[in-house]
Amino acid sequence: MTWLVTGIGALIVVAGILFLVMMTRHRRLKGHALRCIHTAWQHALGQQNPVLRVVEADKVLDEALRLLGYTGSLGDKLKAAGARFSNINDLWSAHKLRNTLVHELNSSPNAGEVERALRIYERALKDLGMK
Repeated sequence: MTWLVTGIGALIVVAGILFLVMMTRHRRLKGHALRCIHTAWQHALGQQNPVLRVVEADKVLDEALRLLGYTGSLGDKLKAAGARFSNINDLWSAHKLRNTLVHELNSSPNAGEVERALRIYERALKDLGMK
């Protein structure tokens, strides 16, 4: 009889943990957080320098994931939140472009690369709840 009660208790605890994980995974940007991300996104798009547009877009995604409770570097956040994105492989490519632009001397993206990266970041932000 004791093992039955223990088993049912363990089952309830596991179900509760799974429920919390699923709820966290599907949280979306709302209210103040959504407004902040939308404003930051508009700021990123308004940058005159194409390199800064990509860098700022990457920062906006990082902040959106932070607001949703993800921690660590953007790479860590992307690994943890990967299933939330409809374009995770493209998102990694955009993030790698950002890293190249920031870390490699004399790197200069062409207009097509910048526009593609911005579309990828925008799609990712929409996946998180930005309209």
